[in-house]
Amino acid sequence: ALDLADRRERLPVALESALAPPLCNGEDVVGVLTLYSGVRNSFTTEHQQVVEFAARQIGPALGRALSFEQERLASLFDAETGLPNEKYLERVLASAVYCRRQGSLRPGLLMLQAASGNGRPVPADLALRLAATSRMAVRITDLVFRTGDREFTILMADTTADAMATVARRVTEAIGEESADGNTGVETAFALFPDHAAEPGDLLRAV
Repeated sequence: ALDLADRRERLPVALESALAPPLCNGEDVVGVLTLYSGVRNSFTTEHQQVVEFAARQIGPALGRALSFEQERLASLFDAETGLPNEKYLERVLASAVYCRRQGSLRPGLLMLQAASGNGRPVPADLALRLAATSRMAVRITDLVFRTGDREFTILMADTTADAMATVARRVTEAIGEESADGNTGVETAFALFPDHAAEPGDLLRAV
């Protein structure tokens, strides 16, 4: 009942027994291997020994697979902001959704880079402020990526040059208002498919 909840009632047989050894990777439990039977007291000590032996082999393999998947996902996100990174953006642009030529999909990339005037260093918190401002300035269908130390790129799934200019202006004005000395700002550039790139996958290079 705990495992299956109301799905148990839709099964063709009534389950009367369960054998559920944990799947362990070292001291960590990474899953549970559960066997069910429609017969009460179906599983014997011998069954338990066999299944627990199998679980000891499966646990470390599952642990390695989970660790690999976590590392793979971590490599696609920026640790400081939690935003997807340039590698993730490249994958999205190369995906079937953006490579298909049907319809009137016009994706565009808007790149925003924190800048500081008079040769002064960029404030350490400016990148985080730029990330937060970019998130608030975009539409719900747009995605923000961190593509450099001081650089963020917005993928707009279906857009125009005017729409990208509007977002760039919002972000630039917001960052300018937050700057105490007026020397901190944002440099912007954009590329639109198919105006500036033959394929959506070429947009990052174009911008």
